[in-house]
Amino acid sequence: DAAGDLVLVHTEVPPALRGRGLADRLAAAALDYARAHHLAIVPVCPFVKKYLTRHPGDQSLVRGERPTTPS
Repeated sequence: DAAGDLVLVHTEVPPALRGRGLADRLAAAALDYARAHHLAIVPVCPFVKKYLTRHPGDQSLVRGERPTTPS
């Protein structure tokens, strides 16, 4: 049941704005929103999945399988 879940499908930054950390800020804002509204997240977006491996403290928001931490 996905009721109460925030599904993060796609993160995109226009080419002219890439390399400025905006995608990280978008992911962080989505996770902050989920946390503030007591929502679990479903990370479908590959960028968000990678973000979660770099921010293991946010993995507690993930519904279902957790991303693995890189070795």
